[in-house]
Amino acid sequence: MPVSILLGIGLALFEYNILVPDPLIPEPDLLNLFILAIIVIFFSALCEEIIFRSFLQQSIEENSGPIVGLLIASVISGFMSSGYSSYYEIFFASFAGLILGFSFQKTRSLPFVVMAHGVNNIFLFGILPFVT
Repeated sequence: MPVSILLGIGLALFEYNILVPDPLIPEPDLLNLFILAIIVIFFSALCEEIIFRSFLQQSIEENSGPIVGLLIASVISGFMSSGYSSYYEIFFASFAGLILGFSFQKTRSLPFVVMAHGVNNIFLFGILPFVT
């Protein structure tokens, strides 16, 4: 799990420079960060990773091979995750999907990619807006 946490932090640091998003919490205290963590890990990261890694990527891999599965699932997840609709965000979200998808291929661990994705969102929307 430490590697997935570091991966999530690294992705967040990179993504923050692209988006510079507003925080999703009023202040970065423990209660707000805990609530944010529950929401982004269990309702965002878990749901997205089940859809894009467990179902979509594996299904495409079975039919078209691991590289095609990884690329298609990454691009689709990039478009679906790019709420900011800029080309930079779509590119980064696809890149992050590629990193998470590759990590999933190598580990076959859904908890690994869910944790990386969740930590990314916690840092991106709950910590970095207050420290930069």
